[in-house]
Amino acid sequence: MTKTYFFKDHQYQRHTIGEGPDPGYPRELSNWHPFLADGVDAAVNWGIVNKKHKIYFFKGSQYLRWAVGEGADSGYPKPSSNWGSFFASGLDAAVNWGIVNGKPKAYFFKGSQYLRWTIGEGADSGYPRPLSNWHPFLANGIDAAVNLGKVNGKPRVYFVKGTDYLRWTIGQGADSGYPQPLSNLGSFLADGVDAAVNWSKFTPHLHGFHFLNSFQGLPVPINTPTLPGLPPISASYGLCGGMAAAAADFYLARRVIPQTDTVPNVNTALYQYLYHRLLDTFGAVGENVVKMGTLMSQPDGSIWGVKKANWDEFHNDGGIYDKLRDGRLVVLGLVRLQTLDSAAIWKNHQVLAYGYKRNSNGDVTINIYDPNYPDDDDIYIEAAKVTVAPGVYGFSCSQSSGDLLRGFFPMAYVPENPPSGL
Repeated sequence: MTKTYFFKDHQYQRHTIGEGPDPGYPRELSNWHPFLADGVDAAVNWGIVNKKHKIYFFKGSQYLRWAVGEGADSGYPKPSSNWGSFFASGLDAAVNWGIVNGKPKAYFFKGSQYLRWTIGEGADSGYPRPLSNWHPFLANGIDAAVNLGKVNGKPRVYFVKGTDYLRWTIGQGADSGYPQPLSNLGSFLADGVDAAVNWSKFTPHLHGFHFLNSFQGLPVPINTPTLPGLPPISASYGLCGGMAAAAADFYLARRVIPQTDTVPNVNTALYQYLYHRLLDTFGAVGENVVKMGTLMSQPDGSIWGVKKANWDEFHNDGGIYDKLRDGRLVVLGLVRLQTLDSAAIWKNHQVLAYGYKRNSNGDVTINIYDPNYPDDDDIYIEAAKVTVAPGVYGFSCSQSSGDLLRGFFPMAYVPENPPSGL
């Protein structure tokens, strides 16, 4: 689930978007880093820098760069003037706005002005500009801003000033019925906050492809391993594994994913790239296709069954949990069918896992980008802990979209730089 951190004085509180404050908060900022111990003025989720997810914290005339899952980068804090004169004396707020005209943008706020920044390039020409151009609530400045991602299907930002907040729909403007009291979001926020930041990493509506996983033609080469009873491949098919791997590639390369919502034609460079990345997920000699077929043939509930395999794939050293905990993306193969039901191996699926939540009872929610549901940030796998034998556990799985799901396992994935020009 997406997390938002709110900072006030020497404390911070973590919220789960759509749920509210997480238990065990607020906590002390001194637990993080001495630079943050007595508070922070602004924070912004910067995305990927050198293949690592970064957050920038601004306080006074300095800033700290933070690697998610690791901590403060060496050589920091540094002078904020490195960013330009607008930053030299400090900031009031900052927010990653997402993609604007095909490029990732951030906004920085100070007093009654704001500056727009193209991530990876620098400040946009024609800035700073007056905040009064936006909305009367913002005219005299703000205390904090945070991009929540998609809420009820629309990309939302909160602007905080004093004890109130304004909800903003990107591309449309201020939502009706706002501003509202911050106390609606919890008692910690009631008398205002100093800064806020969305801690999410990969976000499907920003970093996934915008077209549906539906293509025409023959998807796999004739040398793909065959399995007993393997049926003919449908003329209408998906490149789900290629789309999952390619989305991870663009994200890790810090490249804006192609913004088209039209399924690419077989003769295009994008199609050829997705096709190539699909084959990569099969493994060097097709071992992941064989594994999918093996899992399809297994029962659900025995110690040799799919539920036990789900548990092991998640918990094994270097497995899905370790990778997601470390902030890595994981291409997952999804076992939808059972051989007794159908041998149509191509009707199984692949997705990209980018986050998780593990409950105290052992259940797990895995956040996924599913190419069958473009631009949907609310698709996830529910893995419920079950006992398959005395002292032996497994996961019984379901998908929030309602698609049939028996199991999951990590597919082959090695990051690759997407071709130029896509």
